Amino acid sequence: MIVRQVFEDHGAFAELVPEWRDLLKRSQIDELALTPTWVRTWWELFQDKRGLRLVTFRKVGKLVGLAPLLRRRVRHGGVIPSWQIELCGTGEAQEEEICSPYVGILAERGSEAEVAESLVLGLFAGELGTWDEILLTSLLQTDSLLSPLVRALRNCGATTTTEPINSASYIRLPSNWDSYLATLPGQRRYFVRRTLRDLEAWLGNDGGERFARTHTELKQGREVLYDLHRQRWHAEGKDGVFDAPRFAKFHEAIMDAFIENGEAELELCWMERAGVPFAVLYNIIYNGRVYFYQSGRSLDVPKTVRPGIGIHLAAIKRHIALGRAEYDFLEGAHFYKSQLASEERTLVCIRALSPALRSQAVHTSRKLLLEATRKAKSTFEQLKTRAGMRAEAKPEPEPAQDASQSADG
Repeated sequence: MIVRQVFEDHGAFAELVPEWRDLLKRSQIDELALTPTWVRTWWELFQDKRGLRLVTFRKVGKLVGLAPLLRRRVRHGGVIPSWQIELCGTGEAQEEEICSPYVGILAERGSEAEVAESLVLGLFAGELGTWDEILLTSLLQTDSLLSPLVRALRNCGATTTTEPINSASYIRLPSNWDSYLATLPGQRRYFVRRTLRDLEAWLGNDGGERFARTHTELKQGREVLYDLHRQRWHAEGKDGVFDAPRFAKFHEAIMDAFIENGEAELELCWMERAGVPFAVLYNIIYNGRVYFYQSGRSLDVPKTVRPGIGIHLAAIKRHIALGRAEYDFLEGAHFYKSQLASEERTLVCIRALSPALRSQAVHTSRKLLLEATRKAKSTFEQLKTRAGMRAEAKPEPEPAQDASQSADG
């Protein structure tokens, strides 16, 4: 029998660390964004207007499941209030979104159904507080806990949907570089070789790669990362992600923590030419996998040189030699990912609506608001179109004759 406990005090993070780390090794998913360091750091920065709901599941005293959840009040359309249950690491404002990769609920392999059923029983018993909606996003489609969770929610009367929301490109790293090249179609293989050749020709004997392994080097590496990342985005008139204070603070804390506690390995590296940095890469290595997080590049390079892609290729070569299992580009579609990656995984979102009368009223009001907003936008677009058509149809006034033409008759 599973014993369930809900923690609302963040002090539980520190108390659970040893068991938490051990559970990760036994869990159906062992991911970077589910480590105690990642979840705790995120919570310390984003806890405002959120209530912690860290749920543990024990069998004969042994930790067999852990759900890093939170409860918060949201307003749909800025009007309709709703209590929402979410995963820690999700739900930030877009401009400071951490994009925690592959979040979820931990369960010891073989205990997924028991943990899912126990969680749902706790939800419907009110142990996590009143809720109208559960929104679990950035989940791996292959997570073996999802099916029993959806089944348990539906059995209790919750209207539940599972939808794909994004994909993540990655490379399943082979034993050697030539084997990696062989996985790519001919045109992409040529692109990789040409990129390396052009980069090496431009660097000559003036190039080198540096790594941040100490706190002093980390400070320098962060400055390089922020500078080259901003150059890339500011050139397009946009803010870089590190311009968002909480985003920058999160990653500064994560970098420091991983250098100190060794829970994951930080790889902050940059390439220089004649001592001047021109490309930087921020990766984190966890559980044999390389998670690519951010990068930056100088715009002051020849057009034939692709520094951003070149530094990725150098990293892929390095991690193949080190025997890593994967090089993961994470979410989002970009040209370089389509050229370098060999596979992709699907991310999904689970949404569950409570069968409670109040929650159903909230859901109905939300649907009505969305429909009214949609109709208003449609009407506005139609009016704009009609106004444009009338303006085009209106005849141009005839130009006035000047005096000399008039006098000449």
